[in-house]
Amino acid sequence: MSVSQEQKRSPAKLLAFLTNRARRLRRNQTNAELKLWRALRARQVNGAKFRRQHPIGRYIADFCCSEENVVIEVDGGQHTERVEADRSRTEFLAQQGYRVIRFWDHEILTSLDSVLQVISETLRHPHPYPLPSPVASDGATGPRERGRKSEQGFTIVELMIVVTIAGILVMLAEPSFTGAATKAREAALKQNLFVMRDVIDQFKADRGKYPATLPELTEVGYLKRIPMDPFTRSDSTWQEILDEKDGGVFDVHSGSDLVSPLDGTPYNQW
Repeated sequence: MSVSQEQKRSPAKLLAFLTNRARRLRRNQTNAELKLWRALRARQVNGAKFRRQHPIGRYIADFCCSEENVVIEVDGGQHTERVEADRSRTEFLAQQGYRVIRFWDHEILTSLDSVLQVISETLRHPHPYPLPSPVASDGATGPRERGRKSEQGFTIVELMIVVTIAGILVMLAEPSFTGAATKAREAALKQNLFVMRDVIDQFKADRGKYPATLPELTEVGYLKRIPMDPFTRSDSTWQEILDEKDGGVFDVHSGSDLVSPLDGTPYNQW
């Protein structure tokens, strides 16, 4: 959550706004945020201390572990319309030295174990890039600028060693992180397909015909909203499979062209 240009002009107003806003957000957490908080609080994941609705600069992070410089953001359906704003937010947090990981709310609600595995893997591996020094109120960028600066720099050999170690850590972390994230999204896809197919069958049983389109399920109250495809990150890319006799939608498939790296089957054939 960012603040307006007017509130940016006054540090005191900004601090007061962020504090009050964070308190309101804590009192009005979404179901997904509340479920994740119950799993993160009291150092339950890798002993890391997380804070919820934590102000960082002009933003409020959903969850933040300052000890490990990790921020967790929970995205609902409205975030598909805020891609540019989310990108700016992520870039700002990265400039402050934070690693940002994002989850859709339905991933947390349906695949919490996989989500926690991704968070645990992120916490277990150190940041692959040097973190910027925290900015002090007087404009200094860290302890060394406020005191006496070190006069000795790095040699080329030392820099090469650091870069090599960072590259190895990234290569070690990437497979496990990617695998856990894929499992979470696949679990969400299976759940969403199950829900929609079940509702389509209920519609057919009640009305004697299949719905003309998926949005009709929301129009007549069978679904509150069409779920998101976790691989296309859209609720409008589902493939509607029409019945040859009725002409209505009797089945649904993912609109993704990707293939599962876990079992080798295309998602649009699930």
